[in-house]
Amino acid sequence: MSKNFALAALLALAGAPFDDPKPGLVAEYVDTYRGLSDFPKPSDWRWPFLRRLEPAIDYGSTESPFADSKIADHFAARWTGLVRVPAEGEWTFFLESDDGSRLFVDGKQLIDNGGPHGMKEQAGAVALTKGDHAIAIDYFDQGGVGGMRFSWKGPGREKEIVPADVLFHAKDDLDRAAPPEDSKLRWKLDANEGKQLHTGHG
Repeated sequence: MSKNFALAALLALAGAPFDDPKPGLVAEYVDTYRGLSDFPKPSDWRWPFLRRLEPAIDYGSTESPFADSKIADHFAARWTGLVRVPAEGEWTFFLESDDGSRLFVDGKQLIDNGGPHGMKEQAGAVALTKGDHAIAIDYFDQGGVGGMRFSWKGPGREKEIVPADVLFHAKDDLDRAAPPEDSKLRWKLDANEGKQLHTGHG
């Protein structure tokens, strides 16, 4: 299938509307152990060290751990779920990131803001019907400063961070397989910091 694992997952979402969506996007963080010049390979996404719900994506430039994830360098993140479009028409989405990011809407890539770079914004416009649309966002940090923001504008809305009240996920989307016990990760997470999948060792 496509080399893009996010696209494969998104196509599945697009073909199976959520029966009872819940607030927030599912965020998954993977430790890449190395500086990246492009998005991780599909195999790198297999075992996230952290999976949790996030209400919106609004993380300014920082050298501190990204989004309270306890990791600041050499990692990637993915957000999946639905965006609830309030009115039919042309909607413009924006990704501002340091380093690379990309956005898929209803199974099609809309924004490619890839490669290592400082905080940079790219936009893409698409005609959407009113209602729920599947989205997936990939992000990677090569090292140093990191940041990620997801914004939009459309009929009746000025440019703004995509608000929490239009972002949803499938109610069972957090309940996926945990990583194997021999998976080695650099970071340990407290139980109250999202859904802990693996504490790492070695």
